[in-house]
Amino acid sequence: MNLFKPSIRDCKTLLTSLFLPMLILLSSVTNAQSIVAPAIQLVDRNHVNVASKQLALSQEDVSIGNGGLALSHGFSAYGLDMLNYNDSFFGAATKTQRMEYGTSSYIDMMTIMTRDDTVNFTIVNSTTYTAFNDPRYSLVLSGNTYIFTKPDGTEMRFSRYGSQINLTHGSARLDTIIYPNGFRVSISDRNAATRLKTVTTNNGLELLYIYASGGDSQGLSVFPQRIVALNNALTFCDTSNTNCNLANWPAVSYILPPFLTPQAMLSPGQDFVFTVTDSQNRKTEYYHTAYWLSGSAYYRLTSIVKAWDTVASINYTYGTSYHTRPTGYDLPSLQGYASIPTNTYALGNARSGSDQSVYNFGSPYAGSMVAERIGEPVLKVELALFYGVPVRIWTDKATFYKARSWANTLDRIEYNQGGVSTFTYDARLNLIEQKDNGVVVKAASYPACTSSNRKYCNKPSTIRDARNYTTYYSYHPESGQLAKVTSPAVNGVTAETRYQYQPYYAWYKNSSGSIVQSPTPIYLLAQESTCVKGNPSGAGCADPQDELITLYSYGTGSPSQANNLWLRGVEKITNGGASVLRTCHQYDIYGNRIAETTPKALLSSCPQ
Repeated sequence: MNLFKPSIRDCKTLLTSLFLPMLILLSSVTNAQSIVAPAIQLVDRNHVNVASKQLALSQEDVSIGNGGLALSHGFSAYGLDMLNYNDSFFGAATKTQRMEYGTSSYIDMMTIMTRDDTVNFTIVNSTTYTAFNDPRYSLVLSGNTYIFTKPDGTEMRFSRYGSQINLTHGSARLDTIIYPNGFRVSISDRNAATRLKTVTTNNGLELLYIYASGGDSQGLSVFPQRIVALNNALTFCDTSNTNCNLANWPAVSYILPPFLTPQAMLSPGQDFVFTVTDSQNRKTEYYHTAYWLSGSAYYRLTSIVKAWDTVASINYTYGTSYHTRPTGYDLPSLQGYASIPTNTYALGNARSGSDQSVYNFGSPYAGSMVAERIGEPVLKVELALFYGVPVRIWTDKATFYKARSWANTLDRIEYNQGGVSTFTYDARLNLIEQKDNGVVVKAASYPACTSSNRKYCNKPSTIRDARNYTTYYSYHPESGQLAKVTSPAVNGVTAETRYQYQPYYAWYKNSSGSIVQSPTPIYLLAQESTCVKGNPSGAGCADPQDELITLYSYGTGSPSQANNLWLRGVEKITNGGASVLRTCHQYDIYGNRIAETTPKALLSSCPQ
């Protein structure tokens, strides 16, 4: 049996983050360049994960910016309380261990944990690792930095610190996120207590974390009192600057429980409240109760009260009984922490108004465990104990069958009204074929992954539909963004859309108050072109008058003019350049679009 031995906090993190990405859709979700299998949402309207029997709460509370170049903060719960939560920018690389079933030997692993991902890696050598569950993820150690690359090409960097630097496989904390287009988020720690200081972006946005006075030896001082969102185009502030003017900037504030250290336990049955007031002054209160068993305290979320509620929007109750771990199975496992059998003060009910949900768990332990949920689409979940993953999910419309393996891919859906969908994957776990009742309705091909195409190698080169028509895709190498879409010919005409990208550099204030250029660029869409009626030819159209060109502008920056790279102008050019339609956009200091001029304004250019 596989076994990890991380901390209790890590256990809670892994359990929740592994089940969170599952979304419910009973038909495939396809956009211009993807082919994915349906998934099943195991988190219900009460924020309960019906497989893990844990809470999956999250709240977004403050943000600044515009579109894909915005900076947002939030947090998510793990376990059954909101006292210990994961910040948006939580991330750790940790050495863990697993024990193969039937042996007594532990094998070292590396585990990457973020708010959205938990990925386990087998150690190949001192700098190279192989993803255990999903080969589309990669991890390498470069100097004292772990570089973790996600299937979409997003790169997350974790820096080793202190005594960990001298270890072959030391722990590390997340300090940088680099999206495929170059949008970069930098995360600063104040010290080894992982107390966040600032989060900044390379287009001039900042989150400033503000803490209560007191040393980091106070256990809860790692929780901020406030987080303020700033636009560095106008101001820069960090915790070393005590003269910052933070008025009028969006902020979230937190009121923490009335105890500072883990040793200052509450009395049995005593309540405490974790209060969040977001940037729009909306208050959410998370009420907790302390339960005690054999000298240990268990904090449980008992109700949630939102700003617009006169009474609690959701109430939770808990039982004191818990199952005994079955002989021969040692959870948690590699894939997920299926800790239901030993869940002290387990969740029993959730009530929203007059609607009550009851969570029950069956007892078959001969290779599976069944979780039963009364009401809503998910009716019952079967977990594979060896792997700790859901392998069969019954809903009100279909039964989902997932692989009894670490990959846990969706293999088959049997619909209650009749019909079956099956799914086939390549060696990298990209979906390559979907059949409905034995007939291929979607098929895709992918390029081989190399060091030069990691940003798009898990995006399809072709997608073939049920009519046997094939659409072709190519990508911009530097950013992994879509470069060209060529559709099947219809009546002798092949529709094709081409996209061009350019590197743009933001300008914003540094710690000295000077406006400086960002050291790294962001690749943004500069031009889109298509042939309105006829066929393409080379980079244009067979008939030059047939081409529709759309140009995008993002303003200019200089040492005297800051620029966050918001979209400033859109120009549509037709008839070989004879016709130009220009739309301009204006923004406030927070990145909100506040004005737009139409082509009838006849502007020759857009204000910067």
